[in-house]
Amino acid sequence: MSREALAKRMARAFKALGFFIFEADELPDVKEVLEEAKLHETLRVVKLGDVDLRIKNLEFVTSYYMVTLDLESCLNSCKDDECLKACAEEKKEAVARALLEVKGQKPQDLSSLLKRLREGSRGQ
Repeated sequence: MSREALAKRMARAFKALGFFIFEADELPDVKEVLEEAKLHETLRVVKLGDVDLRIKNLEFVTSYYMVTLDLESCLNSCKDDECLKACAEEKKEAVARALLEVKGQKPQDLSSLLKRLREGSRGQ
């Protein structure tokens, strides 16, 4: 799955639920999406647990993680449930918007950037 598709999936989950649950094999891609969306310091990734299911010839072993909103600022600033609900909704929408801006392109390393700059200057 592309990072852009993963980001869209994450955005839908955040908009609807305020969190995103995923399997361990997606952890590197989730971290990259969060970095690209500049959310890696805003959201928390926590391990939910492990699954070790073995039935006859079937083996299913994985770990699950969750990316969740940090609502501490809402809890500290709100005095009633309406304020808390509005604050949480605002954060969910902001995270979803940031995730939808992810284009899934890996950042280029410096050598490839310099090469492109040199090629561009030769053409002029």
